[in-house]
Parts: sequence; C-alpha cells; structure tokens
Amino acid sequence: MNYENLFNQGLQAVKDSPIRVIQRQNIPFEINNENFNNIVESIPILINRVEKSLNVVILGEVKAGKSTFVNALVGGELSPVDISEATAAIIEFYYAKKERGTIHKYSKTSIEDTPKKIFQILSDNIKNKKYYQDVEFVEISSQLLGLKKMHIVDTPGLATTNEQNENKTIDFIQKADVVLWILNANYLGQLDVQQKLIEIAKLGKPIIAIINKIDQVGSNPDRLVQFASKKLGIYLDRIFTLSAQNAYNAVMKSDLELLTKSGFVDIKNHLLELDADARKVHLNSLISSFNALLTMDVTYHKSIEESISLLQKTNRDFINKIEYHKETILDTIYRDLEHWIEHEILKSEENNIITEINKMGLINSSKLEKKIKSDMESIFSTENLKKEIHKKNIFIKSEFEKNWRTVTSAIEAEIKINVSKFKDKEYSNYNNVLASTFESGSELLKKGASRGAILGGSIFVLNAIIAAASFPVIIVGLPIAILSGIIPGMTFKSLDFKKQKNNLLNEIRSTFKDYRNNKLPDSVLPKLKEYYTSANKNVCEDLINSFTAKACSSWTLEDFESLQKNISKHVTRIESNKLEII
Repeated sequence: MNYENLFNQGLQAVKDSPIRVIQRQNIPFEINNENFNNIVESIPILINRVEKSLNVVILGEVKAGKSTFVNALVGGELSPVDISEATAAIIEFYYAKKERGTIHKYSKTSIEDTPKKIFQILSDNIKNKKYYQDVEFVEISSQLLGLKKMHIVDTPGLATTNEQNENKTIDFIQKADVVLWILNANYLGQLDVQQKLIEIAKLGKPIIAIINKIDQVGSNPDRLVQFASKKLGIYLDRIFTLSAQNAYNAVMKSDLELLTKSGFVDIKNHLLELDADARKVHLNSLISSFNALLTMDVTYHKSIEESISLLQKTNRDFINKIEYHKETILDTIYRDLEHWIEHEILKSEENNIITEINKMGLINSSKLEKKIKSDMESIFSTENLKKEIHKKNIFIKSEFEKNWRTVTSAIEAEIKINVSKFKDKEYSNYNNVLASTFESGSELLKKGASRGAILGGSIFVLNAIIAAASFPVIIVGLPIAILSGIIPGMTFKSLDFKKQKNNLLNEIRSTFKDYRNNKLPDSVLPKLKEYYTSANKNVCEDLINSFTAKACSSWTLEDFESLQKNISKHVTRIESNKLEII
C-alpha cells in the first residue's frame, strides 16, 4: 500500500477546507489557532517519514537522566550529560558498525568527526548561543546494543531554562514514531506534565514512560508505577522503572545482576521488540498520527460549524428582542406623555392660583387680584410653556436612554451566558473525542487541556459574538426644533373677581383643563410622539446594524449557511481519508 499517496490525499483534503480557503479571501473572523494551522504543516512531516527509519524520541524534564539513559543504551559514555539540555542540540543515535559523528548546520557545510571530537566541539561552544542557533541536529552512529532498525533521538527536554531548547524539542516531536518519556522519581508527585502529554497524545504518538532514579527514592518501584498509572496512565502505552546510573555502571562493568536490578533489561527487551518489527511499528505510528491530525481537523471544523449556528441564532434572537422592546419602550413613552399632558402639566401652578383665590375670602385686595392676573398670563405664556415641555423632555430622554441601556445590558449578559454554555458544551464534546481514543476516561484531559486550544477555530466566532454584544452608548437629542412655533399660548378673557368664589375657582380649573385636554393634545402631543417614534426606530436600527456589523462583518446569514454546508461536506471527506492500523 502506498502510504505516501494516501497521506497526500488526506493533506489535499485538509487544504481544501472551506475555512482555510476563505481565510485567503474575505472572512469575518480569523482562525489563527496554532493547532488548527499546524495540521497542514504536520502532515508533510509524516509523508517525508514514510521511508525513514523508526524514530524513538526521548523526552522529559531537565535533570531527569535522559543522557545517562542514552549512554547505558549505546554502551558507553557517548552522550555527555547536560550537552543536549544546555545546548538545544537534537542528538540522533543510530546503528552502524563504525562510530561516527556529524553536526548538521543550517548555514554551512556539516562537521564530521569521531563522536568524542563532535561532543568536544559541542562542549567548547556550550555558551555560544549563535553557534547553536545554526545547529540543526547532531548525528551519532554507534552499535546501539543491536538496535539496528531504529534511531534514538535525545532532546534538550521540556520545561528547560531555555525557551529555544524547549521549542526545538517540540518541533521535533512530530518526527517521532515512539516517545520515551523520562520521569524523575524524586519529583514524581510534583510533576505537572499533563498538558505536554496531551499535546503529544493528540498527535497519535505512543508514549512509553520510564521512571528514572528509583535508586534515589525509598518507594517500592511497583508503587511508583501505580502512582504514575493513576495520574498519567491515560496517555501512556507502557510504564517502566529504571536507575539509569546503575544501568550505565552495569553496562560498563558487564554486571548482569546490577543491570537486571536497575530495570534496564525490561526496557531493552521492549526496544528490541520494537526494533524487530520496526517497519510495522513505524507505519502504525505514522497512521496513528495521520488519523489523529484528521480527527483534530474534524473536531475544529465541527466546533466552527456549531459556533456559526450559535452566531445565527444569537443574531435572530437579538433582532427579535430589539423589535419587542422597541414597541414596549415606545408604548411606555406614549403613556407617560399622555398622562403628563392630561394630569400633570401646570398642575402645581394651578394649585398655587387656587390657593391665592381662596385667600381672597379673607383679604380682599386689588393688589392680590392683579397678582393672580399676572400669574395666569405668565403661566400660559408661550415662553413658560416651552420651559415646562422642555423639562419634561429632559426627563423622558433620560428614561428613554435608561430603558434601552437596561435592555441592552440584559441582552449582553444573556449572550455572554449562552456563549459560556456553548464553550462548556464544546469542551465536553472535545473531551469525548479524546476519550474515545484512550482506553480509560477523560478526567485528566479535563484537568489538563487548555480551553483555548480545545475550542480551536470556534473561539474566534465566539469572540466576534461577545464583541458584537458590547453595545454603543444610546444618546438621543431633545425635540427642540420640531416644537418651535407649535406650542400654543393661552388667551383668556379677564377674570371676574366679583363672581362668587366657587364660580371663579371653576373658571380657573376650566381654563387649565381646556388647555390640557384640547390645546396640547391637538398640537404638542402628536409632534412629541412623532419625534420619539423616529428616535426609537433609529436606536433599534443602530443597535441591529452595530451587532450585525461586529458579528458578521460584510457577511450575510446566507453566506454563513453556505459555509456550514461546505464544512459538513469537508468533514465527511476528511473522515473518509482515515486509515486502518496495520
């Protein structure tokens, strides 16, 4: 079977993703999730490795004993302790009858010499960062205790003090067929390697854990295995215990009893089994990694598809809510205006005049009569009526804006809750996908996985929804211009103060009532309603346009529906490219 062609078919399907295609065109959100983008970059690495040797990559924290383990494996002090960790050098060991070393550089001719001299060069430049930035990797050939079909790769390790070292290690992981993860028994209970194990497990890499330095702790090796299995076993194919230092000493002294006691024999036998079936192990590792990348691609696309559905629903619900509140807020304004005109405008002034008239029964004064006449003329002057209506409009404007702020705040809170629930659902779905890959449950994945990485591309759609829910401040003007020239003053015949007091009071009340019931409703009220109807409509349009522009950019809902259909077709195509394990 031509796996190179099959991997290329899968790669082309991944590249044809509708999300990746529109990223090069006009899309309202950018999918710059590292894992999503790395899928396209990772598959060619697998293609290039189809005809390569089995790669066993050694990973672990600094001072875990990786180099000592390699020395025991190759049967001598071939890998100086701390060289790879201190220098960011990837060191690849492979079987050959003649020992030889090569430093491969990016910029100039490689350096070839004996392993001893190669390591001396590395050691001499150990503090020269520029030198190691030019080193691609180091090759060492040795007899490797009979492991003829595999390459053993020593790495700088993870969680190093040098970020460049860690990045170089991570970049090389994709080239691994099998990962040997060296754990330090002294810090087994303190290690926090779940996130790193998750990233490797997602790539479909089989991981073999080696708990090293068991000679330095008092715990029984079986208890260490049980602890590691409980804490990390979901990610691991096998767990071994080892004293690399004892193993190395035993190899150098040909001490079989010490070698067996160190735990090295079990590890060596397992590696020999892998070596004996290296081609099958190698291809299965590539297939597993390939399928894992396709599963990741499918998971991200499904998440994006679901997030687009949420965007569409949120947009529809938002418009419906705005339309509903558009009517209720306008109705509140209408009722407030009508009640104010019918019952409240000039009411305090009316009561003051009535109080003054009632005083006339006690003190009949022409001066008081003149004052009441003057007050009535002032009250019903156009200028005073403008001031009264202006004060009311300031209040209505404030209430109008406050009501809309209350509405938009409630909608914003609801949108954020819905997005949060969606994230939780997608997080759970992602864990279910990973859980189906492993034999046991996914609790550790829930604890260790980064939510941002899990949500993948959908996080950018969700962020667009959240951004759209940050509504603009609602401000409306005052209806000053439209009221110019339409506020009616009040002309009335002189009050007859010789009338009975009750009749005079009735005449006063009738004057105010006529103004409220006839003059204002026929002139001012229609204009105010017209103004606030228009202002309310503009607010609704602005809110809807703002939300849609932020959430959808220049896209229509029909554009998103078309994208969803294309994503669904893509998922089906990707699933059909997955391969069976040999």
